Amino acid sequence: MIETILQFLVAILQRYQNRESLKVFGAARSSQWRKTRAEHLRKNPACAVCGEKGTLLNSNNVHHIKVFHKYPELENDSNNILTLCREHHFWFGHLGSFASWNESVREDAELWRQKILKRP
Repeated sequence: MIETILQFLVAILQRYQNRESLKVFGAARSSQWRKTRAEHLRKNPACAVCGEKGTLLNSNNVHHIKVFHKYPELENDSNNILTLCREHHFWFGHLGSFASWNESVREDAELWRQKILKRP
């Protein structure tokens, strides 16, 4: 009985330690990803939808247009990433579900950015 409980606890610990890979459906991140992400945010600090810049309390996300777990070869391709704030990352990038993705996110973000800029 104790051995079963220990095995269960070890499995939970391993899942927790590997939580970053859970976000990308088990795909391994490139050693260059942190550098690519930082460079992208340096050049594109504002959300493509609302124009807000990330803060310490609400950092912006670098969103992969073609999802990383299906297209790992595009992980560091600057043409495949877009800056989105936390809220717009969820709604525009993933259509309200992190299990989904929006292949026309760039076009949708630009359309809504223009609506926001021209609102009365």
